[in-house]
Amino acid sequence: MLLLTLCTPRIVVSATSDSEIFSQQLPDNYLQVVLTQRKGLSDIVDYLEFNTDLFNDQNATENQLPDKTEWQQIRSTWVSLLDRLMILDSISQSHEDYKQQDEVTRKRAFPIAYTAFLTHYRYELDFLQITERNSQVHILLNERVVELGFESGTYSKIKFHYLNIAITTEFARLSLN
Repeated sequence: MLLLTLCTPRIVVSATSDSEIFSQQLPDNYLQVVLTQRKGLSDIVDYLEFNTDLFNDQNATENQLPDKTEWQQIRSTWVSLLDRLMILDSISQSHEDYKQQDEVTRKRAFPIAYTAFLTHYRYELDFLQITERNSQVHILLNERVVELGFESGTYSKIKFHYLNIAITTEFARLSLN
């Protein structure tokens, strides 16, 4: 959320309507934030794919919990991923009312909301595919993340959400716009 706060310009109150301000300034800034988060998520997935030892195959003879150093790497990566996903989610939600805006604003807001949604969805699925290699790691990922205010069980909830038919329906709905 800090990154979103730092990247969003300060809006000075004037005779300009909120819609005009949004259509002139915010979309470009939000798009830049989305692209920055996409790059960060891509780096996270690349890091995890390069460090395959963090997620051993389930067929390995020793399917045990990672040691302390590996645990710290996994947790740090998980927190970074969650932070980036929260930023994308925030942008998607802030653009959900694009249909209620004027045509110019709508044409600029929808692609940003859609890009944020697709980025969030794609990299969450990539992350889930990697983490499914070792079910023992799920124990670590389901621990509480105090830094971001997530309770225990977050990984399971995210996994259910992104592998559920509801998210596919949302994807289809957005694709039709």
